[in-house]
Amino acid sequence: MSLSKPKITPAFWTHKYAESQDGRVHLAGVDVDSPRFTTEDPELCQFLFLYGIENGLVLVPRSAPYGGAWADEPGLNFERAIEIFINSTAKIHKASRFQFVFPARRFADDVFDTQIDFFRSRGATTSHVDASQGINVNKWELEKCSKGNRKKLRQFLEAGGVFRRAEVSELPDIYEIIRLNRENIGVTPSISLEQLQKSFALMPSIYSAWVATIDGSIAAVAITLRVKHDNEYVYMWADNLAFRNFSPIVAICEGLISVTKCSGVTMLDLGISSVRGVVNENLFRFKSNLGADSYEKPTFVVETN
Repeated sequence: MSLSKPKITPAFWTHKYAESQDGRVHLAGVDVDSPRFTTEDPELCQFLFLYGIENGLVLVPRSAPYGGAWADEPGLNFERAIEIFINSTAKIHKASRFQFVFPARRFADDVFDTQIDFFRSRGATTSHVDASQGINVNKWELEKCSKGNRKKLRQFLEAGGVFRRAEVSELPDIYEIIRLNRENIGVTPSISLEQLQKSFALMPSIYSAWVATIDGSIAAVAITLRVKHDNEYVYMWADNLAFRNFSPIVAICEGLISVTKCSGVTMLDLGISSVRGVVNENLFRFKSNLGADSYEKPTFVVETN
């Protein structure tokens, strides 16, 4: 076992992220050599699992978009690690069903392809495969946007529109725009303002807030996470309904691409455009019109009985 990891652990497999979730999730480590399962010092182990329990179902993860087991290097014995994890959590939590949600392709294929192949070859039930969309920032150019989006971006800029990183003090205003935007379509944000502020406080180098403004008024907002050094995840974004005629989300997207590319990011992850494998055609088209490509994001279910 190596006590120092050759890779920097992505945000969703860290104690800080687990802490930000207010006890809803656990970070567990598995050492296949011992063998050992632990939630006391998981980051010293070869495999890391972020998981939660809901109605007797073990969710890997529970409150994060990327699951599976983070391996400190490719090619480790995942078969043994998953056996230890399932047996240990089944005993501790008296659970018999497990759901594993994997990252979309291109996140860390060298780590997760082996795990996905394992589940498929061992006959695990494929619950569904979501359509995740993202932008390869090194290959993106404005012409990849639809003609209508290019026109809206020009109108935004001609109106004096500005894209910038937001201050942490602006989070309440940003959150309110997100809340009103979600309310307009009949849903609520997946996180409270207090929890969002806690996440920024715990992980200031991971979380970022962004705004597009016109004449000093916020027209659109985004919250993003630097999941790993080359991957930026758009956690939430929304437009101010008063500025919808400018389609300011286009300006947010173009701004994020420019900023993240300069910092070494290769993938701007726009998240899934489906629910349990059923594609939301409008959302899929919206992201495609921004120049996003689609990547498979599978979910497997394992029964122990």
